Amino acid sequence: MTSKVQNTIELVKNSPASIFTKEDVIKLLNDVSDVPASDEDNDKATITEDQMNELIDAVRFELSMSLDSDDLVDLDSAKFELNGDVISVTDIDVDTNSIENLVEDTIRSWFDSNVL
Repeated sequence: MTSKVQNTIELVKNSPASIFTKEDVIKLLNDVSDVPASDEDNDKATITEDQMNELIDAVRFELSMSLDSDDLVDLDSAKFELNGDVISVTDIDVDTNSIENLVEDTIRSWFDSNVL
């Protein structure tokens, strides 16, 4: 794994608590795909645009499956605000470590199955 990929993963792991959007995941995947193979790194895998789309779809699928469970969001922590006839969620605890691990595991698994 190149230092750029490792740095990107570390940035995600060390970022403040928040929900990682699809755009965050796509940026991470794009950062991984932008790493050029060099002559001294012949063991580096490159992937096609179609493979990148498959990987993005795999991450989206895993995220959507996890978001349907109660593992990522602590529903008991939800705080609400009532404004007339509109109820809004103003705060809710999210387990970002679970999201980070899910994305990393999905990426590694996909690469193991499709590229490496």
